[in-house]
Amino acid sequence: QEATVGKPIEFVVKLDSNKRGVVGMDAVISFDEKAFTAGPVRTSLEGFTAVSSSRKNYLEVTSSKDPQTVEIPVLANENVFTFTLTPKKAGAFKVELLSNADKSSTKFVDADTKIYLPKVNSVMLTVK
Repeated sequence: QEATVGKPIEFVVKLDSNKRGVVGMDAVISFDEKAFTAGPVRTSLEGFTAVSSSRKNYLEVTSSKDPQTVEIPVLANENVFTFTLTPKKAGAFKVELLSNADKSSTKFVDADTKIYLPKVNSVMLTVK
């Protein structure tokens, strides 16, 4: 995938909950802080909120269902949130959804508060 210095790139994180209702999820997204500036994170799920925290060389995102929302979604490869990175310099870079970093991990929680560890992925970017 190609990108241009100074032009934000939108990334979409999808989740398949394997027929389980989802009430929350965490994601650990790794990128080179010297090469990108992280932008806003937005949830794509109705009745959910998402917050992000910048850590050293990764972005931690937490999304949870509003307790007032009755419906508990079952996700089938659906968009759960989007985030943007703006390239600061040219080169080849990896943006990766990590299984874990420090004490954080990529996971989702079902309605019975059971924790699941989904498969993760990465993308290579060529920035010009």
